[in-house]
Amino acid sequence: MILLSNKNPKNSVYYLGSVLLKIMIQNKENNLGINDYYDLVNSIEPISMNRFLLVLDWLYMLGKISSDSKKGLILCI
Repeated sequence: MILLSNKNPKNSVYYLGSVLLKIMIQNKENNLGINDYYDLVNSIEPISMNRFLLVLDWLYMLGKISSDSKKGLILCI
C-alpha cells in the first residue's frame, strides 16, 4: 500500500515518511542510524522492517534524506 487509501492510511509510505521526517527534525543534532530510527518509528506506528526500508527508499529518491557512514541518516530538507 504505497499510495494513500481510505482503508488503512497509516500503512502508506506517505504517512510513514512524514512520521520519520518529523522524528528526524526533532533529532537533528543526533547521529542516529537506520536501526535507531526504525525503533523510534516503530514505537509510534508499528511497522515491519521491510515497510520501513521502503519508506527510506522513497525519501531517498525524493532527496529528503541521505546517508553517511559516520553521521548515520542525514536530513536534507
